[in-house]
Amino acid sequence: MRPKNFHSKLKKSRGFTLIELIVTIIILGILSVTVVPRMFASNGFEPYAYRTEVISTLRNIQLRAMQQTDDTPICRQVKISSDKKILGLLATKTANPNNCDTSQWFDAVPGETTSVKVDDDHSITFSYSDTGVFSFDQMGRPVGCAAPCEIYIEGEETLTITIEAEGYIHAS
Repeated sequence: MRPKNFHSKLKKSRGFTLIELIVTIIILGILSVTVVPRMFASNGFEPYAYRTEVISTLRNIQLRAMQQTDDTPICRQVKISSDKKILGLLATKTANPNNCDTSQWFDAVPGETTSVKVDDDHSITFSYSDTGVFSFDQMGRPVGCAAPCEIYIEGEETLTITIEAEGYIHAS
């Protein structure tokens, strides 16, 4: 024989209500549309990675200019390529390191060239707040741009690197 309230216990343990199932499906749908694509895409991180690399490269170029001690001055210029995909250093031997020849972009001193190049599959470009070419003096200050110099990394969002008049390079 079955207990008296067997059927009432059986009704309570049959499963979820229709309302509970619909709410669960709606929540899963919202998560799959918004959160899941962001977990598997790296597009949001690309500008930040390039910003870090550009800051490091600029500080490297600045230190090279500050450590210039030999008799043959080297003009070190920072330039953004015409397709805005390469931010690089042009280092040429010159009589006056503060008066660089901007036409010799690829005529560089061996071992002195450095650059940040955007991968072909990334939709990132570089731009500059001034003419696109500047250098650092022996005190590490930017020459050839209105202070503060700003470099922009443009992707899904635009990030800014600022070079203050005193030479401090930072993300802003």
